Amino acid sequence: MGERAHWSVWSELLGVPFEQDYVQAGPIRTRYLRTGPRDGPAVIFLHGFMSHADVFVRNLAAHGERYRTYAIDLVGMGFSDKPDVPYHAPMVARQVADFMDAVGLTSAAVLGTSFGSRVAARFAVDHPDRLDALTLVSPAGLRFDPVRSARILKNHIADHDESTWEGARAAVGLIVAPDAVEDDLVAVRRAVYSQPGIAAAAPNLAVQHEEATAHLSLCTADEYRSIDAPTLLVKGVQDDRTDLGLARELTSLIPGARLELIEHSIHAPYFERPEIFNRIHLAFLDEHLGKS
Repeated sequence: MGERAHWSVWSELLGVPFEQDYVQAGPIRTRYLRTGPRDGPAVIFLHGFMSHADVFVRNLAAHGERYRTYAIDLVGMGFSDKPDVPYHAPMVARQVADFMDAVGLTSAAVLGTSFGSRVAARFAVDHPDRLDALTLVSPAGLRFDPVRSARILKNHIADHDESTWEGARAAVGLIVAPDAVEDDLVAVRRAVYSQPGIAAAAPNLAVQHEEATAHLSLCTADEYRSIDAPTLLVKGVQDDRTDLGLARELTSLIPGARLELIEHSIHAPYFERPEIFNRIHLAFLDEHLGKS
């Protein structure tokens, strides 16, 4: 049996015009990754709960061939600012709008995964004139689920010290299939969670999954019905972190939305099955943003 080839974040970016930088997005100093042209249609990737922009490294090159492509660290996560305030979805959606202002985007397609899908949906509701297309991956955010929320808080806050190799690896293993757990991604996550003061951000993130405050990060059924941007939902067939029934329900609520299921993927199809995901997502963007 042959040895498994080593994978590196940089292997996805070799030869790709690429930028990592910070910008002041309103009050939040925001880290971002960028590929693609400096004009034309744009797409912004939003990561999930207690994650970071690097999870989209397998999507940047493919999307950058056609679109101004950004992945940003959301407030309280990655290497962006971590002010001592609750990080509810409307605040994070405001960060996205402020980021667009800072980099000169009037509008953009927005993709959010897991918690990022809550932020993307809230952005669609609060800033409809700035949204060209919407993609919700491993979608969440219609109603509070106490069992799933308790599990998320236990797995990501109570059980794992992600500043250790073992803790970071366990956390990555919660969102990707076993064959997609890469040491380099574990190392990046460990670096994120080794930052001074990052533990202090955890209670401000936890409000998204606590019964008394979770509703502040949810869109209502009527708000989902009000979304008029072209919408794609994507979910891994083996994902038990979010509910397939919810994905189908959201698809029925959002006018004209469609749902794509990706086999051999749990919670992060963009990372686990990037060739399939990129093909599906780029076809959707090309259809609605006019690229070919």
